[in-house]
Amino acid sequence: DVDNMSPLHYCVKFGHNIMARQLIDAGVPIDLRVHRQSWPSEVSELTSGVEKFRLPASASVATGLTPLHFVALIGNLTMTKFLVEHGADPNALSDYGETPLHLTLRTTLFGTKYQDDWTDSYLRAENLWDFLDLDFEQDDVDAVLAEISFKREGVLNALLSDPRISLTVTDYKGESPLHCIGYRKAESATLVHDLVSRGADLFNSNLRQQSPLHFASKSGDHASVEALLLLGAKVALTDEHGLNALHYAAQSGNHETIMVILETDEARAVNLIASKDKCGQNVLHHMLSTQSMKRVETVQSLLDQGAHGSELDDSGISPLARFIKSSKLRIDIEICRSLLEIKGNASFIDCDGQTLGHLCARTADFGVRILNLLVEHGVDLIKKDRAGRTVLHRAAICGSLTEQSLGFLTNVISIQADEEDACGRTALQHATE
Repeated sequence: DVDNMSPLHYCVKFGHNIMARQLIDAGVPIDLRVHRQSWPSEVSELTSGVEKFRLPASASVATGLTPLHFVALIGNLTMTKFLVEHGADPNALSDYGETPLHLTLRTTLFGTKYQDDWTDSYLRAENLWDFLDLDFEQDDVDAVLAEISFKREGVLNALLSDPRISLTVTDYKGESPLHCIGYRKAESATLVHDLVSRGADLFNSNLRQQSPLHFASKSGDHASVEALLLLGAKVALTDEHGLNALHYAAQSGNHETIMVILETDEARAVNLIASKDKCGQNVLHHMLSTQSMKRVETVQSLLDQGAHGSELDDSGISPLARFIKSSKLRIDIEICRSLLEIKGNASFIDCDGQTLGHLCARTADFGVRILNLLVEHGVDLIKKDRAGRTVLHRAAICGSLTEQSLGFLTNVISIQADEEDACGRTALQHATE
């Protein structure tokens, strides 16, 4: 119907197991499949974002979303047990190759963004959060977490209890159940052990050549990464862009995850600390280019273990320049200081002729504090870029100039406020525009 549901799907939605049994006894297939579609707007309100992909048609493999897919997705333990006990196929494939196990681990599904029962968050186990009072206490939070975990773990165990279940089925992105784990959750490391003990393949990579270890590392899930490593996962395997587990862990910024990878024998044997991706970016490039939380201690540890702090990637960008470019709101002074102390970093100039001063002027944190640090380490703040613009021009263009930084640039650095760039414009003209 308009909600992409059959009568049997409705029975399991509302927990009507007696009616569900009547339908099944009357000949309705327990694995009755629906193919979600976006109904016309005159029938029901819909949203944009339809994915057109479907698995290639096969005479031997039927696809579509079964009732078991539905209850696994929403986290209905009672009806999951009912369907499994009555022989529902735990390996049934959706049009995108997802099994019920994929859906309960991800708690989401591929396909149209159309608003129906399949996308209704009110039906999910996680909807329990909406029942918390405004004056809730920690005990209330713990109780909700415990109830959600009980339902989700129960659904998972019910599916895994079926001897027919396969842990190696991959969806249309090539992702197995190990890829679908919600890494960083409290139970993720336990899930890793459970799935691998039942036959999940540690080395299965998706179509982008990303392994479960890549996913766990990118999430900064120290416990799951440690579990995967103990089970035999390889840290040096790379994805289609040449990123390994260390690069992904660096993107997370999680110190413990980064260190547990570097402490492996494999990391030492292949000198993983010096590895670069296909764009020439090393571990520091990856760590300093994301919005994740970073610790100066982590940066220093990477430098102490051999990470190249002034190495340029294929686009001519150093780790420090990458860090400043990604620091839209606030620049961590201590991280900048640790990198500026490395020979060659202070004299960095990008392909547009911009110094570190020009790059800092693009951030909201541009001010006397960062300017003093740059001067202390020998950054040339007088230098113009290829457009003939000074740091003052750049700060005026980006709207980061303050009265204090203006005074510093004109009085301490001796930049002329009325100096014109290659287009004949002064900083005041740029600020006015």
